[in-house]
Amino acid sequence: MACTNSANNRIVSIDVECMATGFTHEDRAPCSVALVDSQCQIIFSSLIKPKDEIVSDLYPLTGLRIKDLEQAPSFDEVLEKIYALLDPTTIIVGQKPQAHEAMVLLNIDLNAQNGHLATEDARASILLYLQYKDNARDLIDARRRLLNTRSRTTPAKANNYKYEGVCLSAYSANLCTCGRPIRGDD
Repeated sequence: MACTNSANNRIVSIDVECMATGFTHEDRAPCSVALVDSQCQIIFSSLIKPKDEIVSDLYPLTGLRIKDLEQAPSFDEVLEKIYALLDPTTIIVGQKPQAHEAMVLLNIDLNAQNGHLATEDARASILLYLQYKDNARDLIDARRRLLNTRSRTTPAKANNYKYEGVCLSAYSANLCTCGRPIRGDD
């Protein structure tokens, strides 16, 4: 599915990568962000220098090292630039597409490089949105394909859901090592 332009509203996808500021799966700070438009063009991409101390760069997930952020702008500086690109009619779609969805439905391997790239994740989100937003028949087929295709090993699983002492399991209580509430339990 090629990217297309929306007639009335600007559609963008945003993705954020985070590093660990502590050892639970809740302790995160943004380290990179990307916005992609409905033409699959990167309209904004930036590293972000976290204000809190980083205990792990989560390299298998981010593809970034702490030293990569030394000259990066602050979160507030980046947020100001992002706000300038959005208006009240902007539609923001997807954030954090599942690598399984991108691989099965788009043949895009988001885990192909070391870590996720915010630009590639944002592109995958906009492509998934555009391909299935008005196509119920294909959406039903996509769900079937996703359920019938075994997921590949994620970077979190490859690291036994713990990297440099940081819990990587925010969605499964039996894999969580930090004891914090699991997302989706509320």
